[in-house]
Amino acid sequence: MRQITIPDELLFKYGAKVRKFDKNDYLAKAGSFPKSIYYIVDGSVKIVTFNEDGTEVLHGFNSKNHLIGIGTYIGNLAFYNDFIALTEIETREIPIDQFELLLSENFEITREIMRYLSIIVNLKTITLSVTLGNSPREKVLFLIDALKPYMDKAGLDRIPYTRQDMANYLGLRVETVIRTIKDLESEGKIELDKGKICI
Repeated sequence: MRQITIPDELLFKYGAKVRKFDKNDYLAKAGSFPKSIYYIVDGSVKIVTFNEDGTEVLHGFNSKNHLIGIGTYIGNLAFYNDFIALTEIETREIPIDQFELLLSENFEITREIMRYLSIIVNLKTITLSVTLGNSPREKVLFLIDALKPYMDKAGLDRIPYTRQDMANYLGLRVETVIRTIKDLESEGKIELDKGKICI
């Protein structure tokens, strides 16, 4: 996904602070409203929701040079998803009022954010069309390909999601995902290591 490059000196000029998170820490919780914008300097964040039974549904990832909170801030909305550190994270936390000032005084950054949000909308549309209109095989391959760049940025060489996680994301039965992954492995389309899909 397209990244937004904002130099540290510019972020610090508008009051940004260094904020670090450990693996599995929440950067934002569903239902809360953003009070700050987080700009990721290092690490990777998974974007999830939880069903009533506690099942995690994966929606995507944010990694280096991505902004957390930007969509909800612009829409004046509460977070719909939880943002959870997949690795140790280093961010620049900038208060909303200072972020507004940054945007008003730096048009190039504003334009990059508009492009970033446009790509997110387009990706969501593509994902929806794939998950609604294709075979389980095509859905699983799409998800694997979509995860590769995020896993690479996070320094991971195995997709850390269970078959149930993948089934939840793709709207498939877990048995279908298990069978599809076995078929793809036997065909040489993917490689498994201790049950995890290699990237």
